[in-house]
Amino acid sequence: MIDAHIHISDDEFNEDVDKVITEAKMVGVKAMVAVAEHLDDFQKIINLSQKNVHSRSAGRPTIQTLISEGATAVLLHAFDGKVSVARQGVEAGFYFSVPPSIIRSEQKQRLVRSIPLSNLLLETDAPALGPERQVRNEAKNIELACQEISRLKDVCVDEVKRSTTANALKLFPRLTNLYNISLHEDIS
Repeated sequence: MIDAHIHISDDEFNEDVDKVITEAKMVGVKAMVAVAEHLDDFQKIINLSQKNVHSRSAGRPTIQTLISEGATAVLLHAFDGKVSVARQGVEAGFYFSVPPSIIRSEQKQRLVRSIPLSNLLLETDAPALGPERQVRNEAKNIELACQEISRLKDVCVDEVKRSTTANALKLFPRLTNLYNISLHEDIS
């Protein structure tokens, strides 16, 4: 599994970032795409990446702008718009990443039911969007999003892992070499 959107440099993780990363690896996370919201975060991300080798709330205007501008490599994370709008993104070849909060979000469940697995990625958006409100989300919870997608799509968990990993590698091809990830390896 690849966490396609995590704020691992967030101050919430200052005390136990190594433990959070270790636990994520234990549940099968092979790579994390770290997101920085502030300039200061970049150095923290660089330091973490050396050691461990965004548009949320995107709706109709965002998707229409991306399409009209000819964007091709697009990840809409934690998309909370309408399914009909998401379908426009699917038709344009965009990807949608799904956080662990899907287990408590009817909107995200509807979204996953209507979007092909070939357009889905996994994410945590940690420390936000976890399985419980107001509780710090961690990278290991990516497995919960995977299991819920499996249930909603009526496919096995390994198929969700394979497909979402393949999708992430298409969108972020450098991860293949950076983390030595192969689509043919055992991903369980």
